[in-house]
Amino acid sequence: MTAVATGRERQKQLAREHYERQMKRRMERQAKARRTAVVGSTVGVLVVIGGVVAATVLIGGGEPESNAAASPSAAPTESAPPPVTPTPIDATKVTCEYPKEDKGAVKDVGTPRPSPT
Repeated sequence: MTAVATGRERQKQLAREHYERQMKRRMERQAKARRTAVVGSTVGVLVVIGGVVAATVLIGGGEPESNAAASPSAAPTESAPPPVTPTPIDATKVTCEYPKEDKGAVKDVGTPRPSPT
């Protein structure tokens, strides 16, 4: 009966070694996947940051050098005139007229009704 027990022990040992090899390969695959994910996300973040910096530089987000700083003896320039404010319109004096279309190819669909004044 010892020969049978030895055979079973050998099978158990082979199964254990097989399981350990599988677990080792699985752990290596997971570690490689983690490394790949970390490297990929780092590269992605760097690409996004580089894109934002490049866009900022190309659009002109930096402060341009002024001529006044280069030559302190330059005369100060006049400021821009104040913006023109629009004047209000009296709605009772405004009329909307729609011209008649005399071209034959246009279908007559009518004109909008006048707004109540």
